[in-house]
Amino acid sequence: MKSLVVCYSLEGHTATVADIIMKETGGDICLLIPKSSTGRSGFSKYFLGGMRALFHQKPKLLNDMPRLTAYDTIYIGTPIWASRPTPAVNSFLAACDLTAKKVFFFTTSGGGDAGQCLTLLKSRLRGGSVCGALSLTQEESENAAIAEGRVKAWLSRA
Repeated sequence: MKSLVVCYSLEGHTATVADIIMKETGGDICLLIPKSSTGRSGFSKYFLGGMRALFHQKPKLLNDMPRLTAYDTIYIGTPIWASRPTPAVNSFLAACDLTAKKVFFFTTSGGGDAGQCLTLLKSRLRGGSVCGALSLTQEESENAAIAEGRVKAWLSRA
């Protein structure tokens, strides 16, 4: 069986980590694209993005859900917004039953509470078994060598 890496990334930090995981595991990747976007800067990025995360919004996604039957391991990644997962990841978790899947979470953050975000991710998981989690700061994800080292060490323990 194969691995699938699913993530949402507004600024590219989470996508960088997802790409490392994909290359290390030989899995496939699914970048979530919400129909309603959050701006990349200023007011909409912080206020609207944070508000949508706080209220656990689940926007429609432009991309189709992957056929999960082809995978036994799912890596799910999100930036942390207001100490919560992003709305696009909420949509994925609400739409997918991950029963009998090994699930790993990864987050990137400029300062949000990774522990609270991971607790929320686990509580929103439908089925599946959470096998591990990794949290990187924005600074770690921006440095390719550090990000790669952290991800490889995490995967070797998984």
